[in-house]
Amino acid sequence: LEADTTAFIWTEKCKINEVTRSSIVAYNGAVLSVEECELQGSHEPSILLNQAKQGTFSNISIKGSRGSGMEITDSKTVTLNDIKIDTCQKCGIYITTTKATIKKVEILKNSYSGIHLSNSNVTIEESNISNNRKGGIFACLSSSVEVSNTEFTRNDWVGAFVELQSEGSFTNCVFQECAISLNVAGTAKLTNSKILKQKMSQTSSAVQVQGGTLEINDTEFSGNGIGMLVADDGRVIATNTEFVDNNVDLEVTRSADCTCNKCNFKATTGTYSVHCSADAKIEMNECTVVDSSNIGIALEADGEIVNSVIKNSMRIGILCLGRCSALIKNNECSKNGECAIQCAGTSTPSLLSNKFFNHRKFGVYITAKSKPQIEENVFENNGLANIWHE
Repeated sequence: LEADTTAFIWTEKCKINEVTRSSIVAYNGAVLSVEECELQGSHEPSILLNQAKQGTFSNISIKGSRGSGMEITDSKTVTLNDIKIDTCQKCGIYITTTKATIKKVEILKNSYSGIHLSNSNVTIEESNISNNRKGGIFACLSSSVEVSNTEFTRNDWVGAFVELQSEGSFTNCVFQECAISLNVAGTAKLTNSKILKQKMSQTSSAVQVQGGTLEINDTEFSGNGIGMLVADDGRVIATNTEFVDNNVDLEVTRSADCTCNKCNFKATTGTYSVHCSADAKIEMNECTVVDSSNIGIALEADGEIVNSVIKNSMRIGILCLGRCSALIKNNECSKNGECAIQCAGTSTPSLLSNKFFNHRKFGVYITAKSKPQIEENVFENNGLANIWHE
């Protein structure tokens, strides 16, 4: 089926199998409406739109294309509703320089990415993007994608990738058992979503922000290797977000900057819950860090830990390493194994107006070369000493 120029085509209840090129083609200002069709085994993209004026597709099944399921280029307005695209040898949907609305689609088991965007503006709602070999969604070359109420499951490479100079918004989404759930090099927002059971090793991260900016609100990270990595000048602001049962909750490194407001970090199984390396920065305000299997927070850098609760770490509540010069103020530290805070290396943290109580050995432990500033703190019921200096 082919439509061009000002043609208007309405196709309904068709089955098209094993055509040598594309099953449906529209171009040069054509208007196309396709409903209740099954397309299978096309040798090229099953549906091809190039400079179409309008395309409307609903209740369509596309399977086994030797190209992409749909390829849409330079088209003005495209609407997809109730579409299933699976086992295509390239992308599920490839969109270039187009505005599209996508709702209730299933994009499954395609050999390339589920949806690939280039210089496009796309909205995706109530969909399932799963088991694609080279990722779920790729937003590239100044694209903008807004995704809501969508599941990303067991996608290789990445659930969603937002490239430099592209934008992404993910609301009420679930990322589960993907190689990487979300990778941000551009600008993105993650709201009221879940990042679950990343399928890679305990040393790989479910969310990666490398050079990009990510705003997170009301989101859960659970059962991952590293919940989130912020690196390479990346910037994250996380609010009301919960990390639970990860190997490591948060890693900030390589000139990155991370701010956590009212976030909860609970029950890590690795070396620490939160780590900030020497060339990065972290700020934690009104956060809770509890039940870490080893160290609650490890700091090698500048930053602030304020108005927070750190308790029940197996060994140390807060470890200040290297040249750490962080401000640690108005916190409550209790029952953190050996000590609330250990100042090591040549660290010079400021410990101001904190409460340190119920530790097996020390409130504050200071190694030989560390020179912390300790003022107006409250110490109670620490086993061997409130402050111990080697």
